[in-house]
Amino acid sequence: MVVYVEELFINNLCLLLFVQYLTCLLINIKARPVKIILVSLFSSLIYIFSLYIGFWGYLMLIFFPFLIVSLLKNFTHIKDYLTAVFIFVLIYFALIGSSAFIAYLYGMQAVNILYLLGNIPFFISISFILITLFACYIKAKLLTILRLNSNILQVEIINSNYCCRTKAYYDTGNMVCTKNGEWVVIVSDVIYNKLMPAPSQEVKVATIKDEYSLLVTPILIKIYFEDGVNKIYKVMAGKGKIDTDRYKIILHKDMR
Repeated sequence: MVVYVEELFINNLCLLLFVQYLTCLLINIKARPVKIILVSLFSSLIYIFSLYIGFWGYLMLIFFPFLIVSLLKNFTHIKDYLTAVFIFVLIYFALIGSSAFIAYLYGMQAVNILYLLGNIPFFISISFILITLFACYIKAKLLTILRLNSNILQVEIINSNYCCRTKAYYDTGNMVCTKNGEWVVIVSDVIYNKLMPAPSQEVKVATIKDEYSLLVTPILIKIYFEDGVNKIYKVMAGKGKIDTDRYKIILHKDMR
């Protein structure tokens, strides 16, 4: 039976990538991808080396989890460190155990308790890594949507020509003010055109890329907050390009 070193290296690398990430997740420490990758590469090299030195190599593998966990984070309490080591070992052997079980079902022989014939650990680890990355991506997207939804509020706007009820987005990045310090909200071109004809003035807006003039007109805006509190502001409305149907107004950062 032939066991290739590169196969063992890749199998163990993938195992360690997933086990380290899950350990960080369970003990509530920030998982740093670069650090996890470097520790996994270093640990996989040590793992391969230990298989060539016989008894001392196997003895070294006993202290393997203690080394890896210590490289992940500087623990201030021994209890937290030992807990992290225990979780790491538990996950690692749970994954090895699941690999051994699948190997047994398919009638494959185990080389020894540390690794298996074939690519089963590799495929399991890669699958778990991809699932984890996908779950993290979905979580990030859901958080973005929830954050966006929590900042979309019902509002009413009015001037002498037009009034309507619509949705507005509370944007912490909107800091536009007139020379007199009046807050400026950005409205869609459709709403701005319906507010006209009305008194207007120019406001200089400076961004990182350029500087431009914005025509603004005074309006009253009533915001319906989720806690039941409603506030009325006298502000200036500027015509802007809003490419979404989710809201038609961008509120000023201080309108909270």
